[in-house]
Amino acid sequence: MLDEINATCERIVADAERALGEATSEAEVHQRKAPFIGRNGELPTLYAKLRDLPKEQRGPVGKQINDVRARVDALVKARLDGLALEGLRGDELDVTLPGRA
Repeated sequence: MLDEINATCERIVADAERALGEATSEAEVHQRKAPFIGRNGELPTLYAKLRDLPKEQRGPVGKQINDVRARVDALVKARLDGLALEGLRGDELDVTLPGRA
């Protein structure tokens, strides 16, 4: 079961990187994060599997799942920040355009 949880954690981060990197709007970022950290997402499912582990393994595995959550949250924040910067670039002054009166 531990190997399954480790593999799932690695897959979640890789899938989240890919899915969030393809997002083109803020709404799409929030929509794409739901399968990973949403109410019925993969991380809550992993938290539920903690109950099936022996007590001595729950702490380290719980920490690993929390680290995955933090990495996915960081990916979401980074993508939202990137989209905000892209939006600002569109508002820059283009000096090659004719002036307005």
